[in-house]
Amino acid sequence: MKYTFFAALVAAVAQAKPEINKLESYSFENLIQDFNLRVEPKHFLMRKGIFEAELKRVVAHNKTNASWKETVNHMSHLTAEEKKAFRGRTKGRVPRLDKQKDRPTDHRLKAINDLPTSVDWRDQNVVSAVKD
Repeated sequence: MKYTFFAALVAAVAQAKPEINKLESYSFENLIQDFNLRVEPKHFLMRKGIFEAELKRVVAHNKTNASWKETVNHMSHLTAEEKKAFRGRTKGRVPRLDKQKDRPTDHRLKAINDLPTSVDWRDQNVVSAVKD
């Protein structure tokens, strides 16, 4: 059963990635189609520029003698800050550029010494009490 799932996963990933030897002719429009991306018209040129810079970097890397090859993926049109947001904190959602202005204006980072030594997230209504 494990192997069947793994084979299906490999097949799905293989279909999603463009062929490495064809990257030089790969376009932003191919990326949108291959990964079924939605790009807002007002951000299209910015996203295309980010993608083209990333593609250029990937192609240059693949021409080196590195022991691994790179390719593009569904995040190749995102800024470094947007990619960083995917590290376990957005549950797969792309942060919208418009939402940046929706953050509270009084939000300030605190020094580690100013943070409490412990927090009971139940008191903050973030998690529920233990059920079992």
